[in-house]
Amino acid sequence: MRSPKAWPRAGLWVAAIAASAALGLGLVVVFRGGGQDTSGQGATNACDRPLPALVPGPVAQQDFDKAQTGMEKTITLLGQGDMDGARDAFYIQVHGFTHNVDGPLRAQDDSLAKKLCRTVVQLEADFGFREDATTTGEHARGVRDLLRQAATELGFRA
Repeated sequence: MRSPKAWPRAGLWVAAIAASAALGLGLVVVFRGGGQDTSGQGATNACDRPLPALVPGPVAQQDFDKAQTGMEKTITLLGQGDMDGARDAFYIQVHGFTHNVDGPLRAQDDSLAKKLCRTVVQLEADFGFREDATTTGEHARGVRDLLRQAATELGFRA
């Protein structure tokens, strides 16, 4: 049985996974199930529309810095084979920021925003489907690199 101190952390992880699953379900189906849509309408892609900001207000340099620190921690933990620690680092330090930066980034570079969104959803799928740490690390490095590009595009230090 988990200690009472672990419950809030586990609850945060479950809430983050549930929100990510609800947002990225269509894209996860494309990654894992072939994404065949028999309706003729085309596969629904959560990244085609702007993501809702999770924290109101403008994006600042300190937000990019915190996200970069979180991605470095995520990548380091994946390199050590610690999928659970990497998942926690990503969801606690980075995930919300990817929502907050999406709107401003789409206004500057819609293509880059969509690419970042798709790469984040792939990383979420890796964590959700327990992909191996090496592959997940490659996807995490992709998110880190795209966040650096986003910082530059929006006039921040990468």
